[in-house]
Amino acid sequence: MHNPLLTDWGNYPYGVNGAANLSMPLLGVLGTPVTLAFGAFVTTTLLFTLAFPLSALAGYALVRRWVRWRPAAFGGGLLYGFSPYLVAHGGSHLNLVFVPLPPLIFLVLDQMTSGRPRRAWPHGIALGLLGVAQFLISAEVLVSTVIVGTVGLVVAAVVNRDAARQRWRFAAQAIGIAAALAAMLLAYPLWLLTAGPARVSGPVQQTSLYRGNLLAPLIPDSSMRFSVAGWLPLADTFSGSTSENGLYIGLPLLVLLVVGAIVLWHRPVMRVAALTTLASFVMSLGSRLTVGHWVWTAVPLPEAVLTRITVLDNTIAARYSLYVMLGAAVIFALAVEALRERFRQDGWRPEPAAAACAALACLALLPLVPAWPYWTRIAQVPRYFSSAQVTTLPAGSVAVLYPFPAAGNAIPMLGQVAAGMRFKAPGGRFVIPAPGRPGAPASDRQALTGQILTRLAAGQMPVLTPALRRALRDQLRAWDVRAVLVQQAGARPALVMPFFEWLLGRPPDVRSGGISAWYE
Repeated sequence: MHNPLLTDWGNYPYGVNGAANLSMPLLGVLGTPVTLAFGAFVTTTLLFTLAFPLSALAGYALVRRWVRWRPAAFGGGLLYGFSPYLVAHGGSHLNLVFVPLPPLIFLVLDQMTSGRPRRAWPHGIALGLLGVAQFLISAEVLVSTVIVGTVGLVVAAVVNRDAARQRWRFAAQAIGIAAALAAMLLAYPLWLLTAGPARVSGPVQQTSLYRGNLLAPLIPDSSMRFSVAGWLPLADTFSGSTSENGLYIGLPLLVLLVVGAIVLWHRPVMRVAALTTLASFVMSLGSRLTVGHWVWTAVPLPEAVLTRITVLDNTIAARYSLYVMLGAAVIFALAVEALRERFRQDGWRPEPAAAACAALACLALLPLVPAWPYWTRIAQVPRYFSSAQVTTLPAGSVAVLYPFPAAGNAIPMLGQVAAGMRFKAPGGRFVIPAPGRPGAPASDRQALTGQILTRLAAGQMPVLTPALRRALRDQLRAWDVRAVLVQQAGARPALVMPFFEWLLGRPPDVRSGGISAWYE
């Protein structure tokens, strides 16, 4: 058995703190049967694919809380589950695109704060388990869900003060039960995250680069099917990149949302949905207002406060677009249902009224059609790793890969996956503590082997001195390396084999499936 949250199978021998990385243990457990039957690549593709309909289904469940007409609720679920936010992250960020749980968390919160108070513990347990599950998929999404949920509760209390006075004790009890349950179940992961081995302290990414743009709701980027070529150079810079820009709404849908919110403002649910969605939009803009290419530093925004809080300093503002889309889905469904009711009151037959609403909904949602299929880069994993030859390596032994896995090139890690995680490997694309940071081991984080092999892949042959050879071989011996697996690749492939033959003192023991292998 391997600890999924603390392992040395990557970045050997220093290891990886899975709580500080995107280990997604819950998705790993759920996908285990598929992984065992078909491999990790199939599991990953399946989870990316299921993320869209499952998120749409959860959005539908939330919308149905207030919308009786199923087609309107279906449209709301469709808007959330296939929103620009999910489209943006659907090609690269499984932890961010698999978002069926936030709507369910909000659904439980609404059940806690509306209707007749009953027993608090069922709601508390449900909320706590959903929070734990979300943490085990993405802690960042859980944190932002808590923030937006808190905003929604405050807005709801202001909008309906009488109900708040009647239900706050019940809601507080349920939230207390949820917090206690989550704290108990997440005690070990939270310890790993804040005080465990190889923990990471301080910002790990430049969050200021990824903030929303005030023009993003109106101008589609290249991830949308219907985009304007002349605007793409600007639109593709929104939120830092197209893989983070989830704010596009389109003019037809935006008009429908604004008009619907105004007409239905008398309904408490519309006021809560509209104000919470607006707050989420403001948070998605980051710490400073950005309009096109201009950043107005004189206009501070709420995110400027969040970036000064530990843990929250690693959250990306643009990702609050998730809640903008969820709020838009609720407002959209409420507006479409209200329009149908108005048609019925004006004497329309059910079928024409439904058809007119469906036509309007399609018109509003049409600009959000994504430019699928995704752009892909085909990574050819050498056949060696999926062949019987890889079983020459003892299970759990250490193998050095070339090209060396690193932040700038994670593709070599796919060989380890294709081999069924048979061997441990130095290097990899992970969030690890920098030298001198709390949690960093005394060992030099910048291993000599990784430095030299990364330079070799860039086409830079090191000076081949006896001292360098001795230092490299000493490091391989200290790591108890049982194999060196080399793919003749890089900026200057002709340099590769002479280097390794010089280093290891002999030709490879085996050439098979695109790999030259040296065994110990």
